Amino acid sequence: MTRRGDAALASAAAISFLAALLLAWAAPGFDEAVLRALAPAPDWAVPPLLALTRLGNFMVLGPVALIVAVLLLVQGRSHDAMWLGAGVLLLRALVETLKLLIARARPAVENQLDLVHSMSFPSGHAANTLGTAVLIALLAPPAWRRRAMAIAVVVAVAVGITRPVLLVHWPTDVVGGWALAGGFALLWRRLRPSRP
Repeated sequence: MTRRGDAALASAAAISFLAALLLAWAAPGFDEAVLRALAPAPDWAVPPLLALTRLGNFMVLGPVALIVAVLLLVQGRSHDAMWLGAGVLLLRALVETLKLLIARARPAVENQLDLVHSMSFPSGHAANTLGTAVLIALLAPPAWRRRAMAIAVVVAVAVGITRPVLLVHWPTDVVGGWALAGGFALLWRRLRPSRP
């Protein structure tokens, strides 16, 4: 993609993140209305939703990124392996820092269908899934890259949707997570030096 195209996408990601944050603060009724429309999930749907949402857990994403990094090392792509590992860890740290700084409370604890311990905005599952999957897709062979990117987006969207349906995140948390990860991946791709 051209530098201008990347800049346009990064701008859209930044605007989306700020819009989600502003909406979360200024119009909490919006989140509540969307949450009522999405949840609660019917009892039969909870187990598959929990299984799907686990894909966004860092205990899953971390090992996946590690396996890909090892495969890159085996292929002699140590530069790419380091870049992937650094990107995944930096995004994770960024998400957790923003959660602490923004300090948004989650939906009512008594309604939650999954165990959560951190603050709400942005959604770590949404951000980490999209960010990790896109960073991996960017390192795929050129012939597979477009397909890998499509799979990354589909998985990230599916995981993100589970969070409000399970009543552990507000919808704007998820949009904020996706926007953050998208902007981060674009920036990371631009900052990545050419392979020596």
